[in-house]
Amino acid sequence: NTVFVPLCGDTYATKYFADQGCAVVGVDIAEASLVAAMQQHFTAEEGYAPAVKTTNNSVVEYAISATDKASGKGSVRYFAGDIFAVMNDVFGGHVFDVVYDRASLMAMHPSLRPQYLAMMRALFRPVVTTATKATQQPMMFLDMVVRPKQLQQQGPPFQIMEPLEELYPAKEGYRHALIQEHDAKLIATVEGGGAPPPRTPPFSFCNWAIWTVATEESE
Repeated sequence: NTVFVPLCGDTYATKYFADQGCAVVGVDIAEASLVAAMQQHFTAEEGYAPAVKTTNNSVVEYAISATDKASGKGSVRYFAGDIFAVMNDVFGGHVFDVVYDRASLMAMHPSLRPQYLAMMRALFRPVVTTATKATQQPMMFLDMVVRPKQLQQQGPPFQIMEPLEELYPAKEGYRHALIQEHDAKLIATVEGGGAPPPRTPPFSFCNWAIWTVATEESE
């Protein structure tokens, strides 16, 4: 499976998916965060070879692979640069099997949200193969937690006011399901000024699952 983690920073999720054998792509504007992730998660002790760094124009890429090809571990490609430029120049036309949007949508300024959603719909859409008519049905895990009232007008992260149906419409082949409610204890802790309680990444952070189905338009 191919997995896209937008605005990944130093999240543990990239390693989680790589450990499952996935080919992971992570993009973030902050190269220091990607370096921190590599130093923390992708070590020789964890079964990964040193990252290979390349630079193309203003985009820096770090390619990470498993030391032992028989280990079942996957790979990671980290890109440090503008997410719109990277996904257009490097992955234009590509469709990912899984998108893990931990807080990327909420991090986007509302003025950039239409551009971001257009990009995501292009990377995450139902595809019907010509030869077999089999449908590739990508899956997204999305965090749209409602923030404490006094923080809703601040950002990032920015409050998502639009209903999910407007962001990923059913008429375009998207389906949604609430997979968990963020517990009240988490919100109460943040409202009180404390740090959120520890949670097991990556899926306990996301409260929506979105998947795609083939429609006449997508075919």
